[in-house]
Amino acid sequence: MKIKDKNCNLISCIVLSCNSNIKKGYSIFHCLCSIFNQNYDNAAEVILVENSHKKNVNLNKIKNKINEWNDKRKTPFKFKIINNESSLSRGTARNKGVKAAAGNVLIFIDDDTIILDKKAFFKIHKLSQKFDYGYGAKRFWTNQSLFQKESKIIFKNIENGSNDLLKKISGNSETMLYRDGTTNKKLLTKTFIGNFGFCNKDVFNKSSGFPDFRGYGFEDDYLMFKLFKCGFNFISLKDISVVHVNHKIKKGRTRNLIDYFLKLIENNYYWFHVEKTFFNKISDKSRILEDLKNLHYDYRIEKSYDDYLKLLPLDLLASNKIKTDYWKEHYLCSKIDFARLIFILQNSNNIDDFVKNSFADFDNLAPIITASINNGIVSIENNGRIKKLFNFSFTLPYSLRILKQKISTKPNKNLDQFPCDEQSRDKRYRLFKNRYPFAEYLRFAIIGDDDLLSLKFINDYWAFPIVIEKDKKIINLIKDVKNHFKIINIDIRFIEKEKKLPTVQTFITDPPYTLNGALAFIYTGLKMLDNDFREKEFYVILNPTMMGKNIFILQSILLKSNIYLKEVIKNFSQYKLPHFYDERKRADKFLKIHKIKNNSLSYSSSSNLYIFSVIKPNLKSIKEAIDFNKLYNHYL
Repeated sequence: MKIKDKNCNLISCIVLSCNSNIKKGYSIFHCLCSIFNQNYDNAAEVILVENSHKKNVNLNKIKNKINEWNDKRKTPFKFKIINNESSLSRGTARNKGVKAAAGNVLIFIDDDTIILDKKAFFKIHKLSQKFDYGYGAKRFWTNQSLFQKESKIIFKNIENGSNDLLKKISGNSETMLYRDGTTNKKLLTKTFIGNFGFCNKDVFNKSSGFPDFRGYGFEDDYLMFKLFKCGFNFISLKDISVVHVNHKIKKGRTRNLIDYFLKLIENNYYWFHVEKTFFNKISDKSRILEDLKNLHYDYRIEKSYDDYLKLLPLDLLASNKIKTDYWKEHYLCSKIDFARLIFILQNSNNIDDFVKNSFADFDNLAPIITASINNGIVSIENNGRIKKLFNFSFTLPYSLRILKQKISTKPNKNLDQFPCDEQSRDKRYRLFKNRYPFAEYLRFAIIGDDDLLSLKFINDYWAFPIVIEKDKKIINLIKDVKNHFKIINIDIRFIEKEKKLPTVQTFITDPPYTLNGALAFIYTGLKMLDNDFREKEFYVILNPTMMGKNIFILQSILLKSNIYLKEVIKNFSQYKLPHFYDERKRADKFLKIHKIKNNSLSYSSSSNLYIFSVIKPNLKSIKEAIDFNKLYNHYL
């Protein structure tokens, strides 16, 4: 099929190939044959980017086949091979193919993809005149291992122009493993731009092409995200069909979900809902590009909470508008409490256990149970037993980073530093996982990090701490291993000079155990909290004996500022006696008087965790109560 246009754009088809002879049944031959079988009589070029880990691919055999196929074509396709010396990232390998491309219309295809539609190039050429890029072709999958067993016969059929056998062993994706981060079957029934899609070259270059992500899986998602965000004109290739060769992926092979996630966050987005673009449903851009908030739960929790907001407790009738409005204003669970109740529900044996372990009455728990059942979070048997329907896991890298040595810091007397022990640091780490179950993204502040709590999160890509710290030694320790969190060098005494602080969902602080010190560190955290009408909580570690009656004064000041004490966990943190502190000398002197060995005492103190809740704090009243010159002065 020839296009009657003297100025038509040249198509450059870039084929990425990696070990197609291993577990793919030499699918590169089937892929290339489906390209040269195209009913397209205009000039085109095919660029094979050979990116295999093991260089045992017979390139001469491929060249010979290309010559055979071209001899049968009315207009032969130009053919180039880029044989990488070593395996590059999938994004970099494709970009290398683009640099060698002479055409203005780029078609991308992987070696395990076979084009069923013989007019695909013709259709793409026409579409490229009106649209900047396209993907979302209908994708079928071969049955596991069947393609590999029948590879030679299937190949002969394709060479003879027939896809019948290939179609016969292919079907939908219901039995396939889903892409990381989703259970949406639509993602497997459509192609992504790297599997099979097109992009005009000038647009591709403006978007900087594919990213250089290590591993595989989301480099094409990121390109599609950039193209969509920039507003380039998109078309779904829904009228084109391809077959994807189903093959086993080696266990432990690294996916690049985290690289992709970090890039989205850099752009202030939480997620790109690519499945909503497959059917050209892009009238509402905000539904596809989800803005980044300080807290995102698993989508089931978010959906369940939306449903919960529409329900009522059992003791209320919808017809009584006065009471229902009052209940919604004063008694509805906040989202953070709702998520914790769902966690308790999932981990309860039966309904009675759930009621006993929760903090609400059954009239109010009933709508939570209803929302959970309706969204596939739990099912409940007729005897009341609860069955968990999905297992949530916090986002971790595929290979954990291990600190080369035990990280510790020498306390700074002038800053009243007394780092907690490792067990207490673990408690603080677990606190965030327990208070925010199902969290997929949480941005929080650590106000003063002499305890080096931030380093506990180096492998957690759901937790994004922002560290407020003055001590350069601590800052340098964190910088040595930091990856996805932020450090801000601030002296709390001059916090008012900081005009722009990042916003957070919550914060934790282990402040100086003085009234002014505790208030100043809390004040800093409160300045960073989202200024909206949603309930938030924060965490303060204090020693009640060192604070004395000031702890009640502190609570009174906070209460007047619309902050109330929600919970106290006693003996939450313990602190060892530093050998070079005067406190160690005083303790040793005391022990000597009572004829007790010095090594019988290792610890200096134990502190409580105070959990506060707030909606919109009155920062002015707190600031007026602080003497910033006395943050570290005890008994004053």
